[in-house]
Amino acid sequence: FVALSIQVMKLPLALSFIIAGHTASSSPVPKGVPGLGPRQVPPITAREVFDYWTSERIASARPRDQTVDGEKGKGLRERHLQTTKEGSWELGGDIQSAAGRILFTMGGSDYVCSGTVIEEDITGRSIIITAAHCAYDDADKAFASMALFIPNQDGTSGTGTDSDCSNDPHGCYAASFAVVDASWADQTWSSNIPWDYAFYVVPDSGAHTGPGNEVLDAEVPTMPVDFTYVVKDGDLITALGYSYSKDPDFRFCKLTASLEGGSIELAGCGMSGGASGGPWILDDLDSEVGRGPIISVNSYGPSRGKSYMGGPMLDGSASCLKGIAEATAFVNVTDMGVVVDYDAGTCTPRVGGG
Repeated sequence: FVALSIQVMKLPLALSFIIAGHTASSSPVPKGVPGLGPRQVPPITAREVFDYWTSERIASARPRDQTVDGEKGKGLRERHLQTTKEGSWELGGDIQSAAGRILFTMGGSDYVCSGTVIEEDITGRSIIITAAHCAYDDADKAFASMALFIPNQDGTSGTGTDSDCSNDPHGCYAASFAVVDASWADQTWSSNIPWDYAFYVVPDSGAHTGPGNEVLDAEVPTMPVDFTYVVKDGDLITALGYSYSKDPDFRFCKLTASLEGGSIELAGCGMSGGASGGPWILDDLDSEVGRGPIISVNSYGPSRGKSYMGGPMLDGSASCLKGIAEATAFVNVTDMGVVVDYDAGTCTPRVGGG
């Protein structure tokens, strides 16, 4: 991950090298955000991230699939009004530029997922929403490393995902750290499905290679996230992501939602591994032009049986994590991420980051 000893901010701060706390209404005010302090582990620089992703490693990277018993979706109703089970996204819009492929390493293996640049109210960094299983290994209790984000991978002038960031329309960006909920980190799959969301943080300086602006959220549009919308059975939702088997095509399914416990499912969605972490947007709020608010992310599919895609509800906990991603000082993050305890609207990052 990227480590920068000094962050050049666009707004005056009491300490110009520390990210200030965030108080926007979209996220709870973070409590106990770590202040300036020494790292406990050697940082990984952006150059190390860029150099790590050789053609061979990219070719060997695989989806980090999360599945549940294939019979879980047995009773889901497939509604067919204005729906698409799986296809190539051809409408462009903000979502195509904001979404991209994420490469990362975890437990000695290389993986691919998807993520989306989202709106935030602080300068000095950009925020990417993805799935928690694309950022934190809940079995080994460790954060991912070497996270590389390639926005609009579909627009590459190459033949697929490769190590040449110069052929991608916006280049490549190295993430500095990730933020996950303690309810994800402390449990294991599949009991932690409701918390399968995470946020990667990319500095505004020193984290970019290839064409485009060094500042990620100045280079691509940012997508709004709605942490208050309550998904209803029958809502028409568009889920998008980068299925590994269709590299580098940006894929989608457009289906009606069914509620399944604490998560949402789209019966018949045919997107495959690699799409994890990709955004879900409400169809009735301008998804036709790629602008509707994000209300979930791709989380899991079936281990067998009929196709579907599941996603978690984005609620107060998710909003809390976004606030911590905005407010935590780069220089204080250890172990490549921050695990956050969320209780009744209070966000408490754990000492040492994890």
